[in-house]
Amino acid sequence: MPLVFVHGVATRQTPEYQARVRQRDALFQKLVLPKNSPPPFDPDWGSNAVKFDPTLPWLPNPDAGEAWSVGEGVAGDIGISRIAHARPALAVDLAFAAGLERRIHDAAQSGDLADALTDDDIAAFEAAVRYLEAGAVDHNLFDPKSADSEFLVTLAGQLKPQLATSPAGEPMGLAGDALDWLGKGLRKLVDPIASVSSDAVLRLIRRPLSEQVALFLGDIFVYLRWRGGINGAGAANPIFAPIIRDLAAAAQSRTKDDPLILICHSLGAVILYDLLTDKTALEEITAKIGADLIIDSWVTVGAQPGLFADMGLYGPKVPPGARYPRPTCVRQWFNVYDYTDVLSFACDPVFDGVEDFKFDNVTSLLSAHSAYFQRPEFYSRLRSRLKQAP
Repeated sequence: MPLVFVHGVATRQTPEYQARVRQRDALFQKLVLPKNSPPPFDPDWGSNAVKFDPTLPWLPNPDAGEAWSVGEGVAGDIGISRIAHARPALAVDLAFAAGLERRIHDAAQSGDLADALTDDDIAAFEAAVRYLEAGAVDHNLFDPKSADSEFLVTLAGQLKPQLATSPAGEPMGLAGDALDWLGKGLRKLVDPIASVSSDAVLRLIRRPLSEQVALFLGDIFVYLRWRGGINGAGAANPIFAPIIRDLAAAAQSRTKDDPLILICHSLGAVILYDLLTDKTALEEITAKIGADLIIDSWVTVGAQPGLFADMGLYGPKVPPGARYPRPTCVRQWFNVYDYTDVLSFACDPVFDGVEDFKFDNVTSLLSAHSAYFQRPEFYSRLRSRLKQAP
């Protein structure tokens, strides 16, 4: 089962992003794809998008007091036990997402992508997904007055039955150090949760924030300028090129009964609606694979096709009450949005043949757009929906 993941705006091949890709691909391979599936394809269209002078000459003087004042210190305990008592499934998501962010930071700093996600981390994450799938989450198990460390001990005990084997393939019994190992693994995953909160505040300093905003807007403007291709031919679009290459390679790697999964985040979904309805681009893919392209399941996440359609950017606006068509090469289309993610939008009111699903990333406005792929519950729901594929 080949899987193609198309990223969104402001994405470049930095050590941090490469660590993020390693995490995400490992989780897709372990939790979504069957054994012996090829590694996920990750076309890099961002490197062909906007490019700035590395000195950012238009940025205001950094000595002119550009950091946000955040007061004295950050609390060392965010009270995850209180969250767990009220909404335990969300506490599990929050803990693992905080841990994965910490792993990305560590891998980017060390330069070793193996630090982004270890076998023990994957085993613990898989146990969390299976725990949520089982639907046996009991909020009464978590004492709202206990320390975060006690939350980890309780959670370790709850996940232990879902941890069928160790990373080495050995059975994990009830005796021995199984609980101790999982507890230590989870401590590393969520330690320190407070530091993740602190880091989120520190990232609000002017330069990185301005650079991200510029990349975000720049990628959109460059894409809109090039969306018809350099010479008016869609397939000549340099942003289309790496996606066409990897879609063709993924299609060639499938068997007759092997589904092709396409997952797009943010503007990646906008680009793919364009590409999958572009006659020239589809003809190029057909020529490469020797057959028509078929996408069995298309999952758009935190995406904006509905907004772009309403702006009339997919050709003439359809008449009132009518909807834009689903791409003919797509058999099934799921769209996932988070109400907290102000860059995610519904698709069902605007397009035919798409199902909208809401998802709660349980995070701030600043983090919601990038948090989907670090949530155990996201993978639990994705597995469920893909099993329903025709």
